[in-house]
Amino acid sequence: MVFTATGPGKNPASKSKGTTKMTREQFRQWLDKIDLNDDGFISWNELYAALLVLGLKFKTWKVWRAMRKIDLNHNHVIDIGKERDLLVEYAEKHWGIIQAD
Repeated sequence: MVFTATGPGKNPASKSKGTTKMTREQFRQWLDKIDLNDDGFISWNELYAALLVLGLKFKTWKVWRAMRKIDLNHNHVIDIGKERDLLVEYAEKHWGIIQAD
């Protein structure tokens, strides 16, 4: 499967001083858009494609690490609800893409 930079949707964040930042709400809404097959889950490939659009470095490692920490039921996808909320917190803490309120 090949993803393009426009695969999971455009980056809703603004770029200032070379860093990508978005609010928690923008990130939550964007997570809904990166679900390419509309199954309600975020797979490894969908999260990788999302990080590709954001322009983050070390995407493979970041996705692997996030999935390992966030996928509580070990079904290899990020579910709606608690796991998706954990992904927002994880992105804020580890990826630096969410603005401080």
